[in-house]
Amino acid sequence: MAALNEIVSYCDSYLRLGEIQDYENALNGLQLENSGKVRKIAAAVDVSSRALQECAKCGADLLIVHHGMFWPGLRPVTKALRRQLKFAFESDLAIYSAHLPLDLHPEIGNNVLLMHALGVEESEPFFEEKGSLLGRRASADVALSELVARLEKTVAGPV
Repeated sequence: MAALNEIVSYCDSYLRLGEIQDYENALNGLQLENSGKVRKIAAAVDVSSRALQECAKCGADLLIVHHGMFWPGLRPVTKALRRQLKFAFESDLAIYSAHLPLDLHPEIGNNVLLMHALGVEESEPFFEEKGSLLGRRASADVALSELVARLEKTVAGPV
């Protein structure tokens, strides 16, 4: 078992949350705390009722997401948001979000991992947004159909 505050501190540092500007609604970092103990961690792209229910099923104490609870902006705590917050509180589930810090991370970032999955080992950053280079670009001597097939295999769906 680990302490939530230790995991949060590690993630904040490793993902360089204090250094990377993001969209206002991203609200990177710990968005919802639990009682402070973590035995199991789950991950999802977005906070959704289904993701929260799956966390409860598998016994996760911490959900790490790419788009956090407040991605749509400030809104009344009604309907789905109310149900999600209530469920998370009752399940003692913490929620941590990392958006651009995860996209552009040089080791575990979405962009660099997609490049590796495509078989591209040498890539360079490009496309500046919010003071950071967000994208990756490269040349590959491979047919477009092969790149599409690799990408579909990686994301487990059509591209």
